[in-house]
Amino acid sequence: VGFLIIDDTLSKKNTSTKKIEGLDFHNSHADGNKPKWSHCLVTSHYKIKDYSIPLNFKQYHRKESSKNLSKKFLDKNELAMELINEFTPATKVNYLLVDSWYTSAKILLHGLINGCHTIGRIKSNRVIYPAGIKTNVKKFSSYVRTNETSLVTAGNNKYYVYRYEGKLNDIENAVVLISWTKKDLSDNPSFIISTDISLDNKTIISYYEKRWDIEVSYRYHKTVLGFDEFQIQSLESIHRYWSMIFLTYTFLELFRIKYGKLYKLKNIGDVILHFRNNYLVKIVAFAHECADNGISLE
Repeated sequence: VGFLIIDDTLSKKNTSTKKIEGLDFHNSHADGNKPKWSHCLVTSHYKIKDYSIPLNFKQYHRKESSKNLSKKFLDKNELAMELINEFTPATKVNYLLVDSWYTSAKILLHGLINGCHTIGRIKSNRVIYPAGIKTNVKKFSSYVRTNETSLVTAGNNKYYVYRYEGKLNDIENAVVLISWTKKDLSDNPSFIISTDISLDNKTIISYYEKRWDIEVSYRYHKTVLGFDEFQIQSLESIHRYWSMIFLTYTFLELFRIKYGKLYKLKNIGDVILHFRNNYLVKIVAFAHECADNGISLE
């Protein structure tokens, strides 16, 4: 089973930065939905077995900015659909994993056309029809009783889950899981949709949790690989820079898979530390050799 993961992220810059092409104010989820001076990218990521690698990105431009750049305006969902079109699966069975921004009916349908069922969060105002009655998932969840839920353990987490299967306002048939982390259902529920109705609750949640891999990749891109740390001005050069970051991450991941057991590398952070330590060892060895031979390091 393979997993195509799609999400978006910001590459933030100081507002004093004016000459770099493509910058605009985009709402940042990480900053309470406040607008941040940044580039906005919709990206794809693929997870299969032990492999987890970034695939591609599309830069999102607001409608006004698209006009200024003489580019056709595409919203984030349309960019996501382009990424789905470009996806070449490595296995027959693949799932599209997304957050609530990308679970529109057109994305779900586009995934199915391209051979992918979708699993993703949906917003609390999504309409369902339990027993033929029109309501939204948030309102319906308030009527769910504890004895109507089942305990699901996925990874290290436990959830109390109610399963709805049927019509949504814009989809003929799908599964919606309403899940709580507290047994008395006193916390705010989350809502996960699966277009594959054959999956059981545990599998749906376990598959959805693999979406976290793209968030992990964003963190490494920005904190270690310098995703935001460019000073070049042209968009073409910036896109090449980001492509190099994606390739670097892929190399590190392939190295982890091949040499993980030998060097005890559990994640990308371990691989980066491994290379840094070996680089420092070589510098020290070089300095020692120079000293032994009376060669000045200057």
